[in-house]
Amino acid sequence: MDDGVRDEYQDLVDKIGMAPNLRRSDNVFQARFVGASLVVFIALAFILPLDDKTYPPVGRLLVGALVGLLVGVGISGLILAIKNLRR
Repeated sequence: MDDGVRDEYQDLVDKIGMAPNLRRSDNVFQARFVGASLVVFIALAFILPLDDKTYPPVGRLLVGALVGLLVGVGISGLILAIKNLRR
């Protein structure tokens, strides 16, 4: 992609959203944020004092991963949306 076309595309994506972002720094930030959220919520799922019979370790792992993924994507997307609107 030509640099001029790429800059115009990024300006358009920053304003309307809901389109793939090509900025490497934004993508790296979101990947790190989601990864950290996964680790935190999986750890929380194992730290919470729950009965192992009712909540087996595999269930805790899956629930922690799902919640971490949803929270990480949601919060990092909100942060990037606010940051990109200010550009």
